Amino acid sequence: MHALLSAIVCTKLILTGHPTYPPVAWAEGATLHGAGIRVVERLAKDARIPIVVVNEGSWAAAQSAVKSGKANAIVGLYLTHARLPFFDYVRPAIADDPSAVVVRADDPFVYKDWNSLVGRRGAVSAGEAYGHAFDAFMHEHLTTTAVKGFDGVYRSVLDGQSEYGLVGYYAAISGAPPTIRIAEKNFVTEGLYLAFGKHSPCAARLSAAFSTDIARLIKDGTVRSLFDASLAEYRARR
Repeated sequence: MHALLSAIVCTKLILTGHPTYPPVAWAEGATLHGAGIRVVERLAKDARIPIVVVNEGSWAAAQSAVKSGKANAIVGLYLTHARLPFFDYVRPAIADDPSAVVVRADDPFVYKDWNSLVGRRGAVSAGEAYGHAFDAFMHEHLTTTAVKGFDGVYRSVLDGQSEYGLVGYYAAISGAPPTIRIAEKNFVTEGLYLAFGKHSPCAARLSAAFSTDIARLIKDGTVRSLFDASLAEYRARR
């Protein structure tokens, strides 16, 4: 019933995101906090539309919720070919997001380029993507296992099931255990986007205004301030 009603008219914005991706978003019970959430809350306030932020429990589940119409939009999404049939991206990206290669702290592994990962077992969080180019390279040349969340990536590396893990750089510096080392802080950088589901009527109502507002909030430094504040907030909670 909820999905059916939301498909008829956009009376409120139901937003979801990554539950373990600080400072962009992180779970607080049934809702989410973080810089990406705060940016979209600002957009919704300026557009005078109510917003409900929902924690779907995992990044894969968050994407599925938007695809199915259970939620209207998702924040923190990379743009990939595989996602284009399901999501309408609001441009520009809210922020650039570097991704890191992590290993055990006592592992002497030296990262030089993508080819450094060939022949090694890797762990990735289920539902993650890293842009068109790296996703294609990973599919063709790398051996990776999908696990649940970044904590699952760290466990897989520390348990020896994987020799390296791929995680967001900011998530790694804010949440990785001390037994994990960042071997490369930026093996790829992609934009963090707000995106509507293809079947969400909120896209037609809000996309143009949100696009203009995102550009303004980037230019006046608001986005950078929100990211800095959210990173500090998350670190203080740990």
